[in-house]
Amino acid sequence: MTRSVYVSDSGAPTASPWARVVGAQDRRELLSHPDRAHMVQFYRDDAALVDAVGAYLLAGLVAGEPVVVIATAEHCTSFLAQLTDRGFDVESARANGWLTVLDARDTLDRFLVDREPDRTRFAAVVGGVFERVRARHGGRLIRAYGEMVNLLWQGGQPRAALALEALWNELAARDAFSLFCAYTMENFSGSDSATEITAVCHAHSHVLPIAEDGEVCSAATWADGTGPIASVPAPDDTEADADDRLSTALRAALAAQAEAALENARLCEVARSAHAEAHEANRVKDDFLAMLGHELRNPLSPILTAVQLMKLRGDPACAREHEIIERQVHHLIHLVDDLLDVSRITEGKLPLERKPVRMAALIARAVELASPRLEERSHRLELIAPDAREDELWIDGDELRLCQVLSHLLSNAAKFTEAPGCITVIVERVDREVVVRVRDQGIGIAPELLPRVFDLFVRGSRRARPAQGGLGIGLTLVYRLVAMHQGQVTAHSAGPGRGSEFVVRLPAREAPAGDPEVGEIGRRQRARPGAGRRVLVVDDNQDAAALLGEMLQSLGHAVEVAHDGPRALELVARFQPEIAILDIGLPVMDGYELAGLLRGRLGTALRMVAVTGYGQERDRVRAREAGFDAHFVKPVPLAQLLAAIERVSPPSS
Repeated sequence: MTRSVYVSDSGAPTASPWARVVGAQDRRELLSHPDRAHMVQFYRDDAALVDAVGAYLLAGLVAGEPVVVIATAEHCTSFLAQLTDRGFDVESARANGWLTVLDARDTLDRFLVDREPDRTRFAAVVGGVFERVRARHGGRLIRAYGEMVNLLWQGGQPRAALALEALWNELAARDAFSLFCAYTMENFSGSDSATEITAVCHAHSHVLPIAEDGEVCSAATWADGTGPIASVPAPDDTEADADDRLSTALRAALAAQAEAALENARLCEVARSAHAEAHEANRVKDDFLAMLGHELRNPLSPILTAVQLMKLRGDPACAREHEIIERQVHHLIHLVDDLLDVSRITEGKLPLERKPVRMAALIARAVELASPRLEERSHRLELIAPDAREDELWIDGDELRLCQVLSHLLSNAAKFTEAPGCITVIVERVDREVVVRVRDQGIGIAPELLPRVFDLFVRGSRRARPAQGGLGIGLTLVYRLVAMHQGQVTAHSAGPGRGSEFVVRLPAREAPAGDPEVGEIGRRQRARPGAGRRVLVVDDNQDAAALLGEMLQSLGHAVEVAHDGPRALELVARFQPEIAILDIGLPVMDGYELAGLLRGRLGTALRMVAVTGYGQERDRVRAREAGFDAHFVKPVPLAQLLAAIERVSPPSS
């Protein structure tokens, strides 16, 4: 290990204990498995660079890592040709988001201010690209290649190049990615070339020297002054003089760095231990959230089913009480779902079902979901939007998740505005974006809270809103869902008591050739309760099983109920169910084992539905592997369960 030097805001180098020169034997392994390394490659000819970068990119794609390339147009063409020559489907990878290619000059221009890289703009431009790629691919480790630093150095801006390296290191401290940078040796021909090369090396964790004929130099070659860096002549120097001066400088630098080797090894071990502890803590957290969701959903399921059953019986005397219970149960369900959604998004396990979405329909649905809160507080809703007949706005996205975003912003506006108040929603198209503004006259946001308002578990002062509940996760969910749609959400407020405005920006699209909603409406209109089915309900929660069975019977189905696997198998012999609705957490044998036995006895004619409190992606995958046809998380809306039952072929007469 050697000492890595970063550049601070003032331009002074700051030490960090990560860097080493990679020898020829380690180079291939590092290119294949960089594992969050920040590597630098010095090169004389493009052929050597293209070979190294091509191997690096291909290894990442084969390993299932999304790749981001920020290079000149000429190099991008060469890299993609290299991948194609090695049998990789470049067009498919780009279409599916596994390969993102950006022009280095265009990207650089987006965050330079007065010819210097701006930290905020860099985080928005480059950090935004990485965040979108990570969200699309489930939080996988990203593999990146960049040569914007080389462009700056070629343009006579070495200080700006080192400042950009520092910004890359800051971004790497927050996000998980590997980065490969490259500098042409033509950059280093001045009298300060040794100092400059050393500064570049110090900004990276690993150095990959390559000779002009493409052969890799060893670390020892660097130390004895015979490598490619030592052969760069300075003005008015003979080549021998340059060799002596540069080799002396590099030997001195390596000697100074060696002093930190033992300490760096200790720090490396501490970092590895901390990483392992953090990983284990994260796993424990995920298991806790899964169990929490299960334990909270289990009692909520029979409560909601009981309310729905009372509604079916049509008892008007308790109508108000029914509404209160149902509303509060749904509130608890939403809290649990939000908590688990944030966890799934953080891990990249929340899939999006994208399709063309009409903004008018999306806004209408969001308003419908938020209307109980608006009506409860007697708020007036003002909607300002283009006439759909003249300027219909469309986006691509997951309608359910985007509706979740907008309804949450509306509910928040209603919650934190004194009754009666006015909530304003403005929908417009700005350039290539659809912009939605949700504006209220409520309690506002304190200036010190505004920069952190989208952070997890951040809440305002309880004295400012003592009666308001919530876990402080809703806005985090909004922010991350919008980011997954390649959009942006921002918060604005003039301060406490002066209202707030949340602005959502999403990429616009042209209206599709056909209206996708027509077919869906037709399908819903054709959906009717069919002839009765034979349904087996298995759940160790006796209240939940009895209420679900009673509800299905009231809708014309023949139902048998069991509370464990052995009893269910006894019933199967005489009942021959068409549908089996199984809880997973059963005693004696779990739902997966029971599903396998039922499938073995009844074959594919049996439709099996998992109804469980476990709702993480790994639970859905395991349910599919066990032979379940559908997987629902408790409490299941009646319409969804009936739809699953309706998909069974009608019984023979």
